[in-house]
Amino acid sequence: MKRYTPTLLIALVIILGACSGEQQETDPVLAQYYSLKDALVDTNAETAAKASASLAEVAKDTPGMNLVTDYATTIAETDNVEAQRETFELLSMAIYDALTAGNPYGETVYVQFCPMAFDNKGAFWLSSNEEIFNPYFGDKMLKCGVVKETISGL
Repeated sequence: MKRYTPTLLIALVIILGACSGEQQETDPVLAQYYSLKDALVDTNAETAAKASASLAEVAKDTPGMNLVTDYATTIAETDNVEAQRETFELLSMAIYDALTAGNPYGETVYVQFCPMAFDNKGAFWLSSNEEIFNPYFGDKMLKCGVVKETISGL
């Protein structure tokens, strides 16, 4: 019978543990938020309304998400993409406030900013990756924006 050194056994345990480990899933609130953001990037009011209704449903069962629920419901109730985008800014800031209060989601979130949104007032949104896909202009100015902050997962 072969003898295995302790180092080899430790390495094997680490490798097997890494291979069998489950990938962390996106928090349901953030998952629905990202679906809404993607619908706005695509300038698709119908999909945005559906994603927002799902977000409102998930957020209503999450403590401290009253504003998120209210804003998501407002977006779900309109088919005007520009009105959806205006409320999306408020929704984004409500989720940002929850993140900066301790990142209850445990994920890395990129805070992105478009300086030209809303007649050059500018607006923020959140993303799961660094690449810019602007929800305020869609394909008109898809890449307009910068990462302003990275909120690391816990």
